[in-house]
Amino acid sequence: MIYLGWYDDTKKKTETKIDEAIERYEFKYGVSPNVCLVSEKELVEHPRVQVRPVRHLRPNYYYVGIEEADSTPAVANPLPRNEAAQAA
Repeated sequence: MIYLGWYDDTKKKTETKIDEAIERYEFKYGVSPNVCLVSEKELVEHPRVQVRPVRHLRPNYYYVGIEEADSTPAVANPLPRNEAAQAA
């Protein structure tokens, strides 16, 4: 997964800042992103990408990229929480 980091501390709307980050991503990589990571304080709806709040980003920082549907790590036969603690 490749993200493009975008910083914009102007008084523009958050949606406009995300649009500009998307445009730069498309120019640089030749494809459209499908996700934008934002600060929890800047959660908005956007028609072109899924906007996801994360704790580790400060306001005015935006990370746009492509997240694949199966990008979550797979765990074979996960143990229930109490059994995992006993196994360790």
